[in-house]
Amino acid sequence: LKTKHRNFDPFENLKVMESCRRPSGGFVASPPPAKEYNALWLRDFLFCINSYWYMSENEIFPEEIRKDFKQKLWLGMCLAFDIFKKDIDKIIRRVGSPIEVPGGIIHAKRDADTFEEITRDLGDLGWGHDQLDMIGQFLYMVADFTFKNIEIVRSKDDLEILQLLIFYLRSVEYWHHHDFGMWEECRLIHFSSISACVGGLGYLRRQNIKFENKTLIIDDSLIRHGEDALKKIFPYESRPEICMCAICKRHAHVYPRHSHDCDASQMT
Repeated sequence: LKTKHRNFDPFENLKVMESCRRPSGGFVASPPPAKEYNALWLRDFLFCINSYWYMSENEIFPEEIRKDFKQKLWLGMCLAFDIFKKDIDKIIRRVGSPIEVPGGIIHAKRDADTFEEITRDLGDLGWGHDQLDMIGQFLYMVADFTFKNIEIVRSKDDLEILQLLIFYLRSVEYWHHHDFGMWEECRLIHFSSISACVGGLGYLRRQNIKFENKTLIIDDSLIRHGEDALKKIFPYESRPEICMCAICKRHAHVYPRHSHDCDASQMT
């Protein structure tokens, strides 16, 4: 965690990050007064939580502050569980359906205080809500903190939402699901989304997480489907298909197909 970058100030960076932290424990995407990003994106929120671990291991910070980082990490993960639990009805509805159902997508953008979905009136496709990488990221972090002996799974309800998220990935068939991914531009099969899910599912399975007498169920085939898909897509970020959404048509003269391919290569 030590850096030779002369302009890097960990205390100043912490100050900026904490300015985005709401009393609720959630993080807005940009510090005030940036109103256009005055919302919580689940992926960004999880990255902020994850940073507390690395800061807690950095001896540049006083010991008391490092203890506070670990407490914020744990509280942040508890909050992440509770945010996903707000969607339990829609997750169950989607898992129980063989086809896509209206309102069956887990939304990525939330109110930073109430954690309710934003732009719900526009439906699942009104904005790039469908982002499977954030689910894979959450599963990976649960596994990683469990590996680091941090008790993240607090109850059978926590274990249940983990299991439902796993079933959700199976239901939408994440290995060939068209989502908006981290780019939030258009619905394509994204290498980054699939790899996040494969990484999260695999790590979670290796941790063999239990609560009382219940254990998470992660079938080998669920991971294998994702691995096979990645082999077919690599080294591209998306398959060689033409997306005709408004954004892609508007920028077709600027960005070549597979404009994010270099990122896929860096992720392996």
